[in-house]
Amino acid sequence: MAFFHGVKTTESPTSIIPAAPCEAAMPVYFGTAPIHRTATRKNKINYPILCNAYDDAVAALGYSTDWKKWTLCENIYAEFALFSMKPCVFVNVFDPSVHKTSVASESLTLAKGEAKLAKTDALLSSIVVKDAQGQTTYVLGTDYTAAYDADYNVVIARKSTGSISSETAELKVSYDYADPAKVDKDDIIGGINASTGDEEGLEVIERVYPITRKVPGLIVATGWSDDVEVAAVMAAKAWNINTLFKALAIIDIPVTGTGAPGLYTDVPAYKTSKNLVDDLQHVLWPMLRLGETEYRYSSQFAALIQWTTHHKGKDIPYVSPSNQNIKCDSLIAGAEDDRKEVSMSLAKVNYLNENGVTTALNFSKGWTAWGNRNACYPGSTDTKDVFITNRLMFNWMQAEFILTFWQKVDAPITRRLIETIVDSFNDRLNGLTAQEAILGGRIEFRKEDNPVSSLIDGKIKFKVYLTPPPPAESIEADFELDPEYFSTLFSE
Repeated sequence: MAFFHGVKTTESPTSIIPAAPCEAAMPVYFGTAPIHRTATRKNKINYPILCNAYDDAVAALGYSTDWKKWTLCENIYAEFALFSMKPCVFVNVFDPSVHKTSVASESLTLAKGEAKLAKTDALLSSIVVKDAQGQTTYVLGTDYTAAYDADYNVVIARKSTGSISSETAELKVSYDYADPAKVDKDDIIGGINASTGDEEGLEVIERVYPITRKVPGLIVATGWSDDVEVAAVMAAKAWNINTLFKALAIIDIPVTGTGAPGLYTDVPAYKTSKNLVDDLQHVLWPMLRLGETEYRYSSQFAALIQWTTHHKGKDIPYVSPSNQNIKCDSLIAGAEDDRKEVSMSLAKVNYLNENGVTTALNFSKGWTAWGNRNACYPGSTDTKDVFITNRLMFNWMQAEFILTFWQKVDAPITRRLIETIVDSFNDRLNGLTAQEAILGGRIEFRKEDNPVSSLIDGKIKFKVYLTPPPPAESIEADFELDPEYFSTLFSE
């Protein structure tokens, strides 16, 4: 050490590390959105888009009330309008350059210098306007303008200074229009693009944390998860996000189509026959209706989990969304043009619950979600996996542990390192216990888990005990008449 004459100071690392910020039960929504209606398409196809407000989402993704075509718009509405929640991430798989249909030639007759194209959502960049004989091609901005009206019909308007002869001219127009019907389950499932190496579809879950710094808590594909292949891939991705994190896949059981259960009694058999039994799947049936608007259940349930976590759990996912209010006035099933109202008594909803299916109930609190148990039940009875709150708590606490102590990776294995991790996480668990978010928890560094052969290879292992409170699914009281109270009829 160099000679020093005077006063100086040094610093030591803090012995207790605060928990790293980690969103609990944040949904990642996969589907289709009318991005061609927005100002730019950059980073809007197979890319995680973080949104914190309704206007964020509409500006980034566009919006339409046709939720059958544009499935992410239902999620936007449920997330921000119905439940007023944030944040969330959207992944749009609709690509206007691929999912489109061409109109080779459409005849238009201007009226007062304007005319609408027959198909909505025409792609502005694809429009070619010619004279009635198809001989002269007019120039956008010089001879005419093209813009969307309020209903996203493209209006062709003649410019008085241009070459279009009159306000009643006949034109020939060719164009492409957005066709989300060409998006299929393979686009949702996705994978790795062989030519670019980019993630597509559900594979984009791998990019959510690196890009947004938000850990996925829920995987939702409203309008698509009722396909068993999509549901299976959602579960597979839920187990292994960035090789570190876990999420819960929210799955809709179909209400229409070949093999879809028509009665509540058919739902359990459908669930098991389609292998909807994963620890990280939560299964829903049927659809919801509020007024004249229909909702796939997953769009509301994901937002309800987030609402419950924030408002009831103070951002800790230990409170169940079951018996919390949803936005509906009836349950429906059946073909789109022949919806039938589904009547669900307590006995019926409990039958679904005992088979690992969440539904809805209209009882003393009005319409509420009804069901705590994940899809693995009743095949699995491990309370860690069965209850939605326990599963969310384990997922969230593991993510928080990883993010908190990532800063200590590659630090020297010393007694100070061990004590810092143990003391810090025990302090966190004690705080959660004081909040009653868990019944108790502790972390230990045990000799039997850390043989010398592992230590000299740079590997250390901790044991964490964690007990979230299960939901009070059944509350029972035994009433008995006590004859002794008749003595109060007699004065002393």
